[in-house]
Amino acid sequence: MSETMRRPIPTEFRVRDRSDRVWFYGFARMIPPGMWLGGIFIMIVVGTQVRIPPVVALPILALIFVLPVILDRSKLLDPVDYINFGEYVMVKRIVSKRSFPIDRIRQIELSSPEGEDFDDQNRSQRMCDVAIRFRRAWPAKILATREDVASIASWARISGLKILQSERREQRE
Repeated sequence: MSETMRRPIPTEFRVRDRSDRVWFYGFARMIPPGMWLGGIFIMIVVGTQVRIPPVVALPILALIFVLPVILDRSKLLDPVDYINFGEYVMVKRIVSKRSFPIDRIRQIELSSPEGEDFDDQNRSQRMCDVAIRFRRAWPAKILATREDVASIASWARISGLKILQSERREQRE
């Protein structure tokens, strides 16, 4: 292909995360506000009972206000909800949404989870862990069906991306 000819754009499709992380982290999003309110309450209770020197109180007060904000903005409590594949890769997390051009993808990692992992809605469907590693961004990790993984692999081949495939095996005694 010459430099003037553009690569054909693959068809667009969406892959949803099938793990329970998204459901759990919807509730875990309440941890930072709970830490903030709990920290203020504890500081008020402790401050009325014990005289805390300002040298100790100021760093504790800074932690009460800064730590929940840092935790809220980090990716620890913001798992991937779904990923749209197409000309761009759009990663939708619980709170945020971000699009990446294809050239920002370093590699796609596929691996079979340990044990008997299947879809709760269709027990015959086996699952596979997918991790998409980006340049200068957090990786996107989802649990996808084998059919979705086949779509991702063919899309990656068309786009000329590196795919790493590994299979985890259970240790037998």
